[in-house]
Amino acid sequence: MKPTMILKQQRVILSTVLLAAVCVFGQAAAQCVDYGSGDAIPLVTMRGLDSTPIKVVVSGTVAFLCDGQANIYPFPGLTAIDVSDPLNPRRISHTAALIGDLAISGSTLFIAGNSKLQIVDVSNPSLPAVIGTYLDDSGSQEISVAVAGPLAYLSVQGSGFKVVDVSNPSAPTLIGSLNVATRIVVVSGSTAYLQNGSRVVVVDVSDPTSPQQVGFVQLPSVVSNLAVSGTHVYVSVLTGLQIVDVSNPASPTVVGQLPGTDGPVNGSSLAISGTSLYMATFANHTNLQVIDVSNPSAPSAVGIVPGLAHAVTVSGNTLYVGSADPQVGTRGNLIVGPLQCMNSGATTGITPGDGHGKALGLAYPNPSLGKATMIPFSLPKSGTVSLRILDITGREVRTLVNQVMSQGEQLAKWDGRNNQGQLVPTGIYLYQLKTADIQEAQRLVRVKN
Repeated sequence: MKPTMILKQQRVILSTVLLAAVCVFGQAAAQCVDYGSGDAIPLVTMRGLDSTPIKVVVSGTVAFLCDGQANIYPFPGLTAIDVSDPLNPRRISHTAALIGDLAISGSTLFIAGNSKLQIVDVSNPSLPAVIGTYLDDSGSQEISVAVAGPLAYLSVQGSGFKVVDVSNPSAPTLIGSLNVATRIVVVSGSTAYLQNGSRVVVVDVSDPTSPQQVGFVQLPSVVSNLAVSGTHVYVSVLTGLQIVDVSNPASPTVVGQLPGTDGPVNGSSLAISGTSLYMATFANHTNLQVIDVSNPSAPSAVGIVPGLAHAVTVSGNTLYVGSADPQVGTRGNLIVGPLQCMNSGATTGITPGDGHGKALGLAYPNPSLGKATMIPFSLPKSGTVSLRILDITGREVRTLVNQVMSQGEQLAKWDGRNNQGQLVPTGIYLYQLKTADIQEAQRLVRVKN
C-alpha cells in the first residue's frame, strides 16, 4: 500500500477515535473548518446544561454561564464549568436563582438583573457565595453590567446609567448617574458606550461621580448589543452589523456595515478577538457568524460555528458559545473550540500550507490523543535544516531539528513536550520547516497529553 494511502487511512481512523473519545459524559465532538488551512478541527459540544446559556464569562480556568430566564426555562441559574482542558469541559456546579447579565473580575462575579446587582465570590466555583447586593429602586428586570477596577457600570432599563463603587463588595454604593434611557453598556478606559433606542451614546466616565454624555450616533434600527475594541464600537442592530469609529468621541461615525445573513437580528451577543468578530443572533436561533473586521469599512462574513448560538465570549485563545440544544428545547449546550477553528486570519504571521508543499508532509496522528506525533518531510538537497514546533502566536515551543541533513525523505517525532521537557497544554500548534530554500508550516492539534 502506498504511504499516502496509509496516511489517509490513519487520519480517518483517528477522526473516528476522536469522536468516540469525547462522546462521553454528555459531550460530543463536532467538526468545524479551520479557514487558514481547510482542515477539520475538533469542536467540543458539552450537552445537557439545565437551560440555554444567555451569557458566558470566563475567569482563569472556569467558565460561568447564566442559564436561561425565570418563567421561561425550567432550571434557570448560574452554572460553573471547569475549562482547564478546553476540549474536555466539566461541570462544577449549578446554583439556582442567580441569573442575569454577567461580568467578572478575578474571583468576583457580578450578576445584574431582577432590580439588583449581586456581587458573588466565586473563588470556590463549586460553592458561589453572594457577598454584596446593590438594590435598584426602578423595579427594572433588565439590567446590563460592565466592570472596570473598583467600579461597576449599570444600564438599567427605565432608570438610566449608574456607576456603583464596588471596592467594598459587601457594601456597594451608588456614586454617579446619568439620566438616559438605556439597557446595554460596555466600557473601555474612561469611556462608556450605551444603547439608547437606535442610538449609541458616548459617555465620559473619567469622573465617575459625574458621567457626561459627549456624543452619539444615530443608527438605522434598534441596538441589540455592543462590543468595543480600540477606536471602534461594533453594534448589532435589526438590520445586521454596524461599525462605528469613536476616535472622535464627540462625533462618532458609522464607517462600515454588514447586513444580517439570516434575516432581522432581533437579539445578539458579540465578542471580538483581534480582527475577528463573533456574532450570535440568538433570537433567530442561527449559527454563530464569524466576521472579518480587519478593514472596518468593509467587514465580511468568513464562516459560521455550528449550533443554535445565543451567547459568545473569547478568553485567551479559546471561543465559548452558549447555545440551545436542538434535541431538547428546554436544555442548553456549551460549544468550545480554538479561535483558529473559526478565525480567517493567522495570528502568527505564518501562513500554513495545504499539506502539499515542496517538503513538509502531513503530521500523524493529527489530532493526537496523547501519542507522539510523527512529522515527515522531504529535502530536495542536503543542507542546514530547522524543524520547530510553534504555538499559535508564533512563539517557539520545541526545536525538533537544527542540524545539517542529507537529501531525501526524513521523519521527526514530537512527544508533546516543550524545550524544558514539560508537556504542553492541549490545543493547536504549528510545525515549521526551514532550509536555505524552503519555509513551510502546517497545523497540528493535541487533544490529550
